[in-house]
Amino acid sequence: MRNTASFIEYDPSKESYCGACQSVVPIGQPHLCLNPAVIYEPPTLRDKFAMAALTGRLTDPTTNCDPRAYAEYSYMVADAMLEARKK
Repeated sequence: MRNTASFIEYDPSKESYCGACQSVVPIGQPHLCLNPAVIYEPPTLRDKFAMAALTGRLTDPTTNCDPRAYAEYSYMVADAMLEARKK
């Protein structure tokens, strides 16, 4: 006999499974994750610019540096892009 206490059955065509809080959510329904460790903040425009800069930087095969340097560079570019938008 299978232990159903820790196993949740669901129909993937009608439901979605949240791995963070182990809950089953009907497709098309909003889901507020019950796991307090999961905090979702939508990306800001600055974050989106940094993502774009990081993507470009990572496609350059000649660069190889510390991940923190990539992050700092990406946000430096994002800040410059936000300043340019003000003009």
